[in-house]
Amino acid sequence: MEFEFIKKNYIEDKNIYRIYKYKQIYEIDLFEDGNRNLENLKLLFENKVHQLILQVDKSEKLNFEKELKLQNIRYKIYNFNRRNIYFVMECINKSQESYIIDLFYCESIMNELAILCLGEKLNIEFEKINVHKISRLFLGESWVPSIHLDSLSACAFIQYDGAVLTIAENDLDIIN
Repeated sequence: MEFEFIKKNYIEDKNIYRIYKYKQIYEIDLFEDGNRNLENLKLLFENKVHQLILQVDKSEKLNFEKELKLQNIRYKIYNFNRRNIYFVMECINKSQESYIIDLFYCESIMNELAILCLGEKLNIEFEKINVHKISRLFLGESWVPSIHLDSLSACAFIQYDGAVLTIAENDLDIIN
């Protein structure tokens, strides 16, 4: 694996990425080469993927459901409004793990909210976030996932147009 890990003290955008009970935060600058990133992500997360949380727009919902059924991936849908539809997918086997990591990377670099849950099962809830009154009138309320890490769990997300991978962990020891 070619990633260089940088230890951090906090999560950059806490309003969107609400992660609690973490012990370590790491950031990794991703490469320009998407294939190289995917290969390294698959090595890094091998046999650790538990769930993927992905936000989709209403226009993508039906196609996405068909794709998940075709891949035989179990999922739940949380539908708060047109712009706040979340799929929570569960990874059951190795072939699904590869597909879910591909999906995580591809959607993240397109600026979609995608959070990869690793290790043991996590407690996932959804919180309403405060937005300006005008935004709320036009777009509706905004909801984000709130993740509470238990022992031997972690989560990962990609920010800044696919430039930075952030990992928050609670004794999972992904780095070693």
